[in-house]
Amino acid sequence: MRSPSPDLAAASSPRSVLFVRLVSGILVAVGATVFLAWLLDVGWIKSVVTGTSTMKANTAVLFVLAGLALGLSRTKRERRAVSGLATVVVVVAAGTLAEYALGDFGLDQLLVVDRAPVPLTAAPGRMGINTAVSF
Repeated sequence: MRSPSPDLAAASSPRSVLFVRLVSGILVAVGATVFLAWLLDVGWIKSVVTGTSTMKANTAVLFVLAGLALGLSRTKRERRAVSGLATVVVVVAAGTLAEYALGDFGLDQLLVVDRAPVPLTAAPGRMGINTAVSF
């Protein structure tokens, strides 16, 4: 029989709880902003420096989901929600890695189609391999 997990909010210091809230909020805000930029096709918001590679739409969505999971992870009550969000993040990242290994499934174009005039890669909307591995 497994012992019950402790309530992280009760075991954490106020500073660490504040840090988790801050990081969670930043992840959600950045991800939501970049995804909205993809929906509205606002190029300068999609990348940190103009002319460099962009954060892809699916990466932005995973930032939002990871931020929500982090924010909810503070309490034992939200364990199912955190597990579900984390599972979606891992499945999408693994699917992206599978696309690099096996070929295009169209996963990277499900939410938003990357209409870059001159694609820099064979899969212009695909999350970077280093990002997928990090997730």
